Amino acid sequence: MKESVNRPALRIAVIYAAAASLWILTSDWLLFGLLSPGEHVAKITLSSVSKGLFFVTVTSVALYGLVRASIRRIYRAESRMHLLFSSINDSIFLFQMTEEGLPGPFLDANESALRETGYSHDALLRLTPADLVPARERPAALRALERLWREGDAVFETVLVRRSGEELPVEVCARTERVG
Repeated sequence: MKESVNRPALRIAVIYAAAASLWILTSDWLLFGLLSPGEHVAKITLSSVSKGLFFVTVTSVALYGLVRASIRRIYRAESRMHLLFSSINDSIFLFQMTEEGLPGPFLDANESALRETGYSHDALLRLTPADLVPARERPAALRALERLWREGDAVFETVLVRRSGEELPVEVCARTERVG
């Protein structure tokens, strides 16, 4: 993940460094080639300021284009991931584990999870995984989540309590991912 994030940033920095270096190395030479040796200092100063403003304008447009292209690629990738996330028939719940290994509030869930639980997206985001498990199942579910925290993945069976109160036996396949 870091490599794919760093690549566009490095590309932009290298292009900028190359363009800036080329400009610095050649612009004064070009400027003095266009002016005659006896021309006034004010004209040389104005020309130098003008070339600096021209450089800022050109590099700003170039950086805008490079950043815009990178952001477009990010948006396209995000759209593909959203399509994949929302079209999977299995329920997917995203939540953050606390440092103590306890489940925190839901961060997101796909459409299948919303249908299965009966909660709206906003309502589900106010809950934690423990809120969807009956009290009698919580000790076993917490042990499974401790294993998840320790080992990085866990498969276990539990019961999910729907918004209506109906209980639904489920198999949970969970894994941890470090994000950010």
